[in-house]
Amino acid sequence: MLEFPLYHGTSTIFLESIKEHGLGGWDPIKEWRVLECARHLLPIAEAHAEHSEVITNHIGTARKMVSQVNDGMNFQHGQVYLSPAELTAVRYATSKKKGSELISRVVLFIEELTRLKVKAVTHDIYNEFPRLVELQDIDSAPVLIEVNQVKKDSLLSEKGALPNENIDFIQSIKIKYPDSWETICQQSNFRLIAPVPAADLTVNLISVRSRGFWGMEPDYGLIEVKL
Repeated sequence: MLEFPLYHGTSTIFLESIKEHGLGGWDPIKEWRVLECARHLLPIAEAHAEHSEVITNHIGTARKMVSQVNDGMNFQHGQVYLSPAELTAVRYATSKKKGSELISRVVLFIEELTRLKVKAVTHDIYNEFPRLVELQDIDSAPVLIEVNQVKKDSLLSEKGALPNENIDFIQSIKIKYPDSWETICQQSNFRLIAPVPAADLTVNLISVRSRGFWGMEPDYGLIEVKL
């Protein structure tokens, strides 16, 4: 078991599935065919980028998500990622409106291409991927999930390697810098490869008081909820 907790940032959209299947027990990327939808949307978005600042600003990272790039920054999706730093998970949850980077980007493009009245989206995408289209109209709140006593064999590193190097680094930093270890280790993240039952999770709604513009940290509070 790890001697420190790990955190996951998501949204209320996924709380029911987490309650039923545990954290990591159900994959919305697979079940909703999100990557398939993204691959349909990308060439359509590229063709209309000149008419949309929103698309222009996000098309670069969308290409990396569609290619599932894992070089430098990680754009692979379909597994739950955990951080030793609460703030990292909070930043993720509060910056991804639909609780998932890929799902949030897909919904953003659907919304923007719908605004532009692109028939390939308003007809074909709407018929082929109705669950993702429905997410446009679902308001969600950011959620922080704390996982205590995670088994080491339930983890990989964020890049998909064995987790030992990450764990050893975090443990050493905790000893050297007990007051600031989370800040130093905030990018030493993990992939969860075995579900964690809902009973073993602490779930909090994130109440955002300030998003922390211009390099400042977000100001937030936590409201515990029971699954």
